[in-house]
Amino acid sequence: MKTFTALSCGLALSLALSGSSFAKDGAGIPVQLAPLNNSGETAVATFEQVKDGVKVSVKTKNGLAEAQPMHIHTGNCENQPAVKWKLESVVDGSSVTMLKGVKLSELNSGDYAINIHKSTKDMGTYVSCANLKGALHT
Repeated sequence: MKTFTALSCGLALSLALSGSSFAKDGAGIPVQLAPLNNSGETAVATFEQVKDGVKVSVKTKNGLAEAQPMHIHTGNCENQPAVKWKLESVVDGSSVTMLKGVKLSELNSGDYAINIHKSTKDMGTYVSCANLKGALHT
């Protein structure tokens, strides 16, 4: 877990230094999800503030062929007590969800983590995750 924490901190710092340029050009703010449980599955979730809320677009690499549920949980990648927002499942390596009424600032300042589950049959196994706190600078 120390390696994962260091990786998360490095990614958060990298995004903190470059995140404002993503927000200005309208391309959204990318967040790298790290593999968990020896899955080898990585993903990039792009968060974009739009009129009605936040658009979350996800692309995976080395994912499964079947649908993979995805959520934003309260807490962090090491401790995720509850689902805060259900996201559209990853199908064929991608997913797009609109979080209506949500602001990037809420996701950036709260204790939240985005994760991908192995499958609908194995919801208890997380295959990739990223902490959101501090990663979504606008």
